[in-house]
Amino acid sequence: MSHTYDKVRKKLAKCLAQMRRHDPDVTVSESPTNILYVGNSGVLCGVQWEELEAVFEPYGPIVDICVFPTGRPYSFVKFESVEKAREAFDALHGTHPSQVAKADVVFYLAFITNMPRSTASTDQEMPPGLKVVEEFVSKDEQQKLLDVVATCSNGESKGTLLVSTRFTHQQRLV
Repeated sequence: MSHTYDKVRKKLAKCLAQMRRHDPDVTVSESPTNILYVGNSGVLCGVQWEELEAVFEPYGPIVDICVFPTGRPYSFVKFESVEKAREAFDALHGTHPSQVAKADVVFYLAFITNMPRSTASTDQEMPPGLKVVEEFVSKDEQQKLLDVVATCSNGESKGTLLVSTRFTHQQRLV
């Protein structure tokens, strides 16, 4: 048991050091909070947003999931309460969740006090082959597309998808 505990502790320390290099504004908490850092997760590790949702949703209502599309092997999950985050931490820290398809992924969790700031960066790393096309759709075309989507909707909103240039958030409307 001691060997496993030491191994998990060392892996978590490495993961948190990497997070601090990329997101120095995020603060690790010694006491439980409602926000979890999830090391060894995210697109870079082969973990999709939907898999993270499937892993954490059974522990309670999720307010936000932050997954970086590239460059960061971690993500963040924000619960409605500290208790639910604590339950998820106790059950998942140092484990391979069955909902994750990739076999060698072990989650390393930590409590944090804040989510990373979503500030746009001009020097942000882009995936190979990706090109940004400015003004691809005119304002009129955009409005027409939004109108079409609105008419196709069944009126039930399970959430609002917010996309920034750094990461994707899925927020629940309660």
